[in-house]
Amino acid sequence: EAGIGLADADQNGIGNTVQGNTLIENAIGIALYSNSRNQLITENSVGGSLKEGIVLEQASGNTITDNQIATTLGGHALWLQASSDNVVTGNLISQGMHGIAVGEELLPSNRNVIESNSVVGGLGVALSVIDSVDNQILYNEFRDALGGGIMLELARNTVIRGNDLNGSKTGISLGESSNNVIESNNA
Repeated sequence: EAGIGLADADQNGIGNTVQGNTLIENAIGIALYSNSRNQLITENSVGGSLKEGIVLEQASGNTITDNQIATTLGGHALWLQASSDNVVTGNLISQGMHGIAVGEELLPSNRNVIESNSVVGGLGVALSVIDSVDNQILYNEFRDALGGGIMLELARNTVIRGNDLNGSKTGISLGESSNNVIESNNA
């Protein structure tokens, strides 16, 4: 299902590096599953995925940086599901169904840093944080998203700072969310 899939892929906390790969027309481009920790996913090109571009499912403490993800056909370009303490930075995402998703109802993803990414175009929301706490959404560019820029639902203690949301259908929306900080964004 995944072009590259890692499951429980660390030995005593020492992870792996997935770098410089081209993954085209897989169900999922790159997947980290089942307690895969301390992985570095960098400088990969993912395109035409039928579901997600890069997915983390119960995978924590990973770094996802400087990847290009284009045209996901069914799901999110990058999805953190029940995955905490990850750093997602410097990724370029274009023309997908949905951009970056942090958590989902009853499957929270906590204490992640989403910083300096670019999500351009897309039919859905550029970034969503659902049922998760203590995430930081910093200095990203979310442009021309038809479903909206940033959406928080059941999110708590999230910092949204310095993001550019020009051209997105909506800027920043919150539902059933509390104790969040929203500052210095351009919507």
